[in-house]
Amino acid sequence: MLKVCLDTNVWISGLAFSGIPAEIVSLAFNRKFQVVTSTLILEELNRNLVKKFDVNPKRARPLCFRIEQISDVYEPKGNIQAVSGGKFQDCCRMDSICKCCVVDATH
Repeated sequence: MLKVCLDTNVWISGLAFSGIPAEIVSLAFNRKFQVVTSTLILEELNRNLVKKFDVNPKRARPLCFRIEQISDVYEPKGNIQAVSGGKFQDCCRMDSICKCCVVDATH
C-alpha cells in the first residue's frame, strides 16, 4: 500500500475547505493509502487549528487523535532528508496542485 505523509497545510485545507485537499483527506480517513505522520506534525496541526483557525481545543485534540489512530506515527531520528532530490510528488491526482510527500516503503 502506498504510504503518504500529509503536510499540516494539506490536513488543514482538507478539513476546512472543499476541493482536492478535501478529497485527499477523505481518502486518508477511508484508508485508501497508509498515512505516515509524526508527533511534530500532529502538534503543529493542533496548534494551527486552535491559533489560526479558532477551533476549540476540545474539538482540535480529538481530531488530531483520530488522525493519529489512522496513521503510522514515526519520530525522525537524526537529519531529515528530502525525497527524490527534494521534489514533491503530486498526491492522488495528476492534475492536483496539492503536494504531499510519498514515502518510499522499501527503505
